[in-house]
Amino acid sequence: MSDIAKQNFLAAAAAKGDPDGRTEKFREALLAFGSSTEDNLAAAERVAFKTLPRFGGTQTELALRSADVFLSEVTNFAEETEIPDSIRNEFPEMDQKDWEAVMRVATLVFIALKS
Repeated sequence: MSDIAKQNFLAAAAAKGDPDGRTEKFREALLAFGSSTEDNLAAAERVAFKTLPRFGGTQTELALRSADVFLSEVTNFAEETEIPDSIRNEFPEMDQKDWEAVMRVATLVFIALKS
């Protein structure tokens, strides 16, 4: 992961403009930064920038392609869930408050990408 690929990824994530064009640039930058592994390719195909009605107006954020759900909404909801067993097993020193902090930061990162 080069510094240039990282900068391009961050720029693509924070770019403004047409959701379709933004999505294409984001996907390209995601794969350049994270590589074209099977999991990265799958993730790149399953997300898109979408403009959706929210709170009496519209918002454009990174969302699931298959549903009108922003990624920030998913992580926001996940903040109040129990630590998944797979996470607890991998990081036994992590407690519920740590999990909530991880999900809160992830939510804020996704929200920061909205336009």
